[in-house]
Amino acid sequence: MSDSRGKILVTYYKRYPLLEGDFVLPLHVGRAACQPTKDGEVGSAEQQWLTRHLPGDDTGDNISARNREYSECTGLYWLWKNYDWRKLDYIGVFQYRRQLILNDLFDRARRDREKEVYKCVHLKKNQDVCALAGIHEPRIQELLRDYDCIVPHRTSLEKMGIHSVYEDYVRKIPGVHISDLFLLEGVFREKYPALWPQWEAYVSSPNKLMYQIFITKPEIFHAYCSWLFDLLFAADPLIDTSLYTVNGKRTMGYLAEILYGFYFTTIIPQEKVLPVGVTFLE
Repeated sequence: MSDSRGKILVTYYKRYPLLEGDFVLPLHVGRAACQPTKDGEVGSAEQQWLTRHLPGDDTGDNISARNREYSECTGLYWLWKNYDWRKLDYIGVFQYRRQLILNDLFDRARRDREKEVYKCVHLKKNQDVCALAGIHEPRIQELLRDYDCIVPHRTSLEKMGIHSVYEDYVRKIPGVHISDLFLLEGVFREKYPALWPQWEAYVSSPNKLMYQIFITKPEIFHAYCSWLFDLLFAADPLIDTSLYTVNGKRTMGYLAEILYGFYFTTIIPQEKVLPVGVTFLE
Protein backbone atom coordinates (compact mmCIF):
# COMPACT_ATOMS: atom_id res chain seq x y z
CA MET A 1 0.00 0.00 0.00
CA SER A 2 1.42 3.37 -1.04
CA ASP A 3 2.08 6.01 1.62
CA SER A 4 1.94 8.79 -0.96
CA ARG A 5 -0.28 11.75 -0.18
CA GLY A 6 -0.82 12.52 -3.84
CA LYS A 7 -0.70 11.05 -7.33
CA ILE A 8 0.72 12.09 -10.67
CA LEU A 9 -0.84 10.30 -13.62
CA VAL A 10 1.72 9.56 -16.35
CA THR A 11 0.16 8.76 -19.71
CA TYR A 12 1.72 6.13 -22.01
CA TYR A 13 0.62 4.92 -25.41
CA LYS A 14 3.83 3.08 -26.27
CA ARG A 15 6.49 1.14 -24.39
CA TYR A 16 8.81 3.50 -22.55
CA PRO A 17 10.75 3.52 -19.27
CA LEU A 18 8.31 4.03 -16.41
CA LEU A 19 8.73 6.83 -13.90
CA GLU A 20 9.21 5.43 -10.43
CA GLY A 21 7.76 6.56 -7.11
CA ASP A 22 4.82 5.90 -4.81
CA PHE A 23 3.19 9.05 -6.17
CA VAL A 24 3.38 7.88 -9.81
CA LEU A 25 0.27 6.42 -11.45
CA PRO A 26 1.18 5.10 -14.94
CA LEU A 27 -1.71 4.66 -17.35
CA HIS A 28 -2.00 3.16 -20.83
CA VAL A 29 -4.14 5.68 -22.71
CA GLY A 30 -6.24 4.62 -25.67
CA ARG A 31 -6.35 0.96 -24.74
CA ALA A 32 -9.83 0.59 -26.20
CA ALA A 33 -8.64 2.16 -29.46
CA CYS A 34 -5.80 -0.33 -29.55
CA GLN A 35 -4.02 -0.07 -32.84
CA PRO A 36 -3.44 3.12 -34.77
CA THR A 37 -1.76 5.96 -32.92
CA LYS A 38 -0.31 9.21 -34.16
CA ASP A 39 2.89 7.29 -34.91
CA GLY A 40 1.22 4.32 -36.61
CA GLU A 41 0.44 0.82 -35.48
CA VAL A 42 1.37 -0.45 -32.03
CA GLY A 43 2.86 -3.90 -32.48
CA SER A 44 1.42 -6.89 -30.69
CA ALA A 45 4.50 -7.32 -28.45
CA GLU A 46 4.34 -3.68 -27.42
CA GLN A 47 0.61 -3.93 -26.83
CA GLN A 48 1.16 -6.98 -24.63
CA TRP A 49 3.81 -5.12 -22.63
CA LEU A 50 1.46 -2.16 -22.04
CA THR A 51 -1.37 -4.48 -21.02
CA ARG A 52 0.85 -6.48 -18.67
CA HIS A 53 2.54 -3.55 -16.92
CA LEU A 54 -0.02 -0.71 -16.89
CA PRO A 55 -3.68 -0.22 -16.06
CA GLY A 56 -5.72 1.07 -18.99
CA ASP A 57 -8.06 4.01 -19.42
CA ASP A 58 -10.82 1.71 -20.71
CA THR A 59 -12.50 0.89 -17.38
CA GLY A 60 -15.44 2.56 -15.68
CA ASP A 61 -16.67 5.83 -17.15
CA ASN A 62 -14.21 6.40 -19.99
CA ILE A 63 -13.61 7.78 -23.51
CA SER A 64 -10.68 5.47 -24.23
CA ALA A 65 -11.98 4.46 -27.67
CA ARG A 66 -11.64 8.08 -28.79
CA ASN A 67 -7.96 8.41 -27.97
CA ARG A 68 -7.07 9.01 -31.62
CA GLU A 69 -9.16 12.20 -31.39
CA TYR A 70 -8.72 13.28 -27.78
CA SER A 71 -5.14 12.12 -27.31
CA GLU A 72 -3.96 12.16 -23.65
CA CYS A 73 -7.28 13.71 -22.62
CA THR A 74 -8.70 10.18 -22.47
CA GLY A 75 -6.34 9.56 -19.55
CA LEU A 76 -7.30 12.84 -17.89
CA TYR A 77 -10.98 11.96 -18.22
CA TRP A 78 -10.42 8.48 -16.78
CA LEU A 79 -8.54 9.93 -13.81
CA TRP A 80 -11.27 12.47 -13.12
CA LYS A 81 -14.14 9.98 -13.36
CA ASN A 82 -12.67 6.83 -11.84
CA TYR A 83 -9.86 7.58 -9.40
CA ASP A 84 -10.45 8.56 -5.77
CA TRP A 85 -8.54 11.85 -6.07
CA ARG A 86 -10.70 13.63 -3.48
CA LYS A 87 -8.74 12.06 -0.63
CA LEU A 88 -5.38 13.31 -1.96
CA ASP A 89 -3.35 16.42 -1.13
CA TYR A 90 -2.44 16.92 -4.77
CA ILE A 91 -3.13 15.47 -8.19
CA GLY A 92 -1.11 15.85 -11.37
CA VAL A 93 -0.76 14.76 -14.97
CA PHE A 94 2.52 14.14 -16.85
CA GLN A 95 3.23 12.54 -20.22
CA TYR A 96 5.64 9.69 -20.85
CA ARG A 97 8.22 12.08 -22.35
CA ARG A 98 7.32 15.33 -20.59
CA GLN A 99 7.45 16.07 -16.88
CA LEU A 100 7.66 19.24 -14.79
CA ILE A 101 11.11 20.19 -13.47
CA LEU A 102 10.89 20.88 -9.74
CA ASN A 103 14.50 21.82 -8.99
CA ASP A 104 17.09 24.14 -10.61
CA LEU A 105 17.79 21.85 -13.59
CA PHE A 106 16.04 24.20 -16.02
CA ASP A 107 17.99 27.23 -14.82
CA ARG A 108 21.30 25.34 -15.04
CA ALA A 109 20.67 23.85 -18.48
CA ARG A 110 22.54 25.35 -21.41
CA ARG A 111 20.71 27.91 -23.49
CA ASP A 112 19.36 26.61 -26.76
CA ARG A 113 16.27 27.03 -28.91
CA GLU A 114 14.29 24.37 -27.05
CA LYS A 115 14.91 26.09 -23.73
CA GLU A 116 14.32 29.62 -24.96
CA VAL A 117 11.20 28.95 -27.04
CA TYR A 118 9.58 25.80 -25.70
CA LYS A 119 10.98 25.81 -22.13
CA CYS A 120 12.23 22.23 -22.46
CA VAL A 121 15.38 20.48 -21.29
CA HIS A 122 16.29 17.29 -23.16
CA LEU A 123 17.15 14.20 -21.12
CA LYS A 124 17.84 10.60 -22.11
CA LYS A 125 14.98 8.21 -21.49
CA ASN A 126 17.22 5.79 -19.58
CA GLN A 127 18.24 8.44 -17.02
CA ASP A 128 16.72 8.76 -13.54
CA VAL A 129 14.36 11.55 -14.49
CA CYS A 130 12.82 12.00 -11.05
CA ALA A 131 16.26 12.44 -9.47
CA LEU A 132 17.53 14.79 -12.17
CA ALA A 133 14.38 16.96 -12.22
CA GLY A 134 13.68 16.94 -8.48
CA ILE A 135 10.37 15.14 -8.84
CA HIS A 136 9.84 13.88 -5.30
CA GLU A 137 6.88 14.03 -2.97
CA PRO A 138 8.55 16.22 -0.28
CA ARG A 139 9.39 18.76 -3.00
CA ILE A 140 5.86 18.70 -4.39
CA GLN A 141 4.42 19.24 -0.91
CA GLU A 142 6.86 22.07 -0.28
CA LEU A 143 5.92 23.92 -3.46
CA LEU A 144 2.19 23.48 -2.95
CA ARG A 145 2.39 25.19 0.43
CA ASP A 146 2.89 28.47 -1.45
CA TYR A 147 1.15 27.72 -4.76
CA ASP A 148 -2.08 26.11 -5.90
CA CYS A 149 -0.78 24.94 -9.29
CA ILE A 150 2.52 24.02 -10.90
CA VAL A 151 2.56 24.31 -14.71
CA PRO A 152 5.14 24.80 -17.48
CA HIS A 153 6.56 28.17 -18.37
CA ARG A 154 4.65 29.74 -21.24
CA THR A 155 6.37 29.39 -24.61
CA SER A 156 8.01 32.33 -26.41
CA LEU A 157 6.73 31.62 -29.91
CA GLU A 158 7.71 35.04 -31.26
CA LYS A 159 11.31 33.80 -31.28
CA MET A 160 10.16 31.37 -33.98
CA GLY A 161 8.35 34.12 -35.91
CA ILE A 162 4.94 33.04 -34.60
CA HIS A 163 2.87 35.88 -33.19
CA SER A 164 -0.22 34.26 -31.70
CA VAL A 165 -1.84 31.03 -30.55
CA TYR A 166 -4.01 31.29 -33.68
CA GLU A 167 -0.93 31.39 -35.90
CA ASP A 168 0.68 28.51 -34.03
CA TYR A 169 -2.43 26.40 -34.60
CA VAL A 170 -2.44 27.10 -38.34
CA ARG A 171 1.30 26.96 -39.07
CA LYS A 172 2.72 24.41 -36.64
CA ILE A 173 0.09 21.66 -36.35
CA PRO A 174 -0.24 19.61 -39.54
CA GLY A 175 -3.67 18.51 -40.64
CA VAL A 176 -5.84 20.74 -38.44
CA HIS A 177 -8.27 23.40 -39.70
CA ILE A 178 -8.77 26.86 -38.22
CA SER A 179 -12.52 26.53 -38.78
CA ASP A 180 -12.65 23.99 -35.94
CA LEU A 181 -11.02 26.46 -33.55
CA PHE A 182 -13.62 29.01 -34.59
CA LEU A 183 -16.36 26.46 -33.82
CA LEU A 184 -14.90 25.93 -30.35
CA GLU A 185 -14.79 29.70 -29.87
CA GLY A 186 -18.48 29.92 -30.69
CA VAL A 187 -19.25 27.41 -27.95
CA PHE A 188 -16.91 29.21 -25.54
CA ARG A 189 -18.46 32.62 -26.18
CA GLU A 190 -21.97 31.26 -25.68
CA LYS A 191 -21.10 29.54 -22.40
CA TYR A 192 -18.68 32.13 -20.99
CA PRO A 193 -19.41 35.55 -22.54
CA ALA A 194 -17.80 37.40 -19.62
CA LEU A 195 -14.49 35.63 -20.34
CA TRP A 196 -14.42 36.47 -24.03
CA PRO A 197 -12.07 39.51 -23.76
CA GLN A 198 -9.57 37.41 -21.79
CA TRP A 199 -9.89 34.62 -24.35
CA GLU A 200 -9.16 37.00 -27.22
CA ALA A 201 -6.10 38.29 -25.37
CA TYR A 202 -4.78 34.78 -24.83
CA VAL A 203 -5.21 33.45 -28.37
CA SER A 204 -3.76 36.68 -29.79
CA SER A 205 -0.59 36.27 -27.69
CA PRO A 206 2.57 34.36 -28.71
CA ASN A 207 2.99 33.15 -25.13
CA LYS A 208 1.16 29.84 -25.22
CA LEU A 209 0.95 27.41 -22.31
CA MET A 210 1.61 23.97 -23.79
CA TYR A 211 1.84 20.27 -22.99
CA GLN A 212 -1.27 19.81 -20.79
CA ILE A 213 0.76 18.82 -17.75
CA PHE A 214 0.31 20.16 -14.23
CA ILE A 215 0.27 19.45 -10.50
CA THR A 216 -2.52 21.04 -8.49
CA LYS A 217 -4.95 20.77 -5.58
CA PRO A 218 -7.85 18.28 -5.94
CA GLU A 219 -10.54 20.99 -5.93
CA ILE A 220 -8.83 22.81 -8.81
CA PHE A 221 -8.39 19.55 -10.70
CA HIS A 222 -12.12 18.90 -10.44
CA ALA A 223 -13.08 22.43 -11.46
CA TYR A 224 -10.75 22.33 -14.43
CA CYS A 225 -11.93 18.94 -15.70
CA SER A 226 -15.58 19.94 -15.33
CA TRP A 227 -14.95 23.12 -17.33
CA LEU A 228 -12.74 21.49 -19.97
CA PHE A 229 -14.92 18.52 -20.84
CA ASP A 230 -18.09 20.60 -20.77
CA LEU A 231 -16.61 22.74 -23.56
CA LEU A 232 -15.07 19.87 -25.50
CA PHE A 233 -18.17 17.72 -25.45
CA ALA A 234 -20.31 20.69 -26.55
CA ALA A 235 -17.98 21.44 -29.47
CA ASP A 236 -17.42 17.81 -30.47
CA PRO A 237 -20.68 17.26 -32.43
CA LEU A 238 -19.93 20.36 -34.51
CA ILE A 239 -16.51 19.14 -35.66
CA ASP A 240 -16.17 16.50 -38.38
CA THR A 241 -12.64 15.08 -38.74
CA SER A 242 -13.63 12.00 -40.74
CA LEU A 243 -11.70 13.12 -43.84
CA TYR A 244 -8.72 14.58 -41.98
CA THR A 245 -5.19 13.20 -41.87
CA VAL A 246 -4.16 10.96 -38.98
CA ASN A 247 -2.75 13.97 -37.15
CA GLY A 248 -5.71 16.15 -38.09
CA LYS A 249 -8.02 13.63 -36.45
CA ARG A 250 -6.40 14.67 -33.14
CA THR A 251 -8.14 18.05 -33.44
CA MET A 252 -10.01 17.67 -30.14
CA GLY A 253 -6.72 17.07 -28.33
CA TYR A 254 -5.15 20.17 -29.87
CA LEU A 255 -8.19 22.27 -28.98
CA ALA A 256 -7.99 20.90 -25.43
CA GLU A 257 -4.43 22.19 -25.18
CA ILE A 258 -5.59 25.72 -26.02
CA LEU A 259 -8.33 25.48 -23.40
CA TYR A 260 -5.81 24.16 -20.87
CA GLY A 261 -3.51 27.08 -21.55
CA PHE A 262 -6.28 29.61 -21.14
CA TYR A 263 -7.51 28.07 -17.90
CA PHE A 264 -4.18 27.99 -16.09
CA THR A 265 -3.08 31.42 -17.30
CA THR A 266 -6.36 33.28 -16.87
CA ILE A 267 -8.91 31.62 -14.60
CA ILE A 268 -6.47 30.62 -11.86
CA PRO A 269 -5.01 33.68 -10.01
CA GLN A 270 -1.48 33.92 -11.35
CA GLU A 271 0.12 34.66 -8.00
CA LYS A 272 -0.93 31.13 -7.02
CA VAL A 273 0.58 29.49 -10.13
CA LEU A 274 4.26 28.42 -10.24
CA PRO A 275 5.71 28.14 -13.79
CA VAL A 276 8.63 25.74 -14.23
CA GLY A 277 10.64 24.09 -16.99
CA VAL A 278 9.74 20.84 -18.70
CA THR A 279 11.73 17.71 -19.51
CA PHE A 280 11.68 16.13 -22.94
CA LEU A 281 12.91 12.54 -22.91
CA GLU A 282 14.74 11.43 -26.03
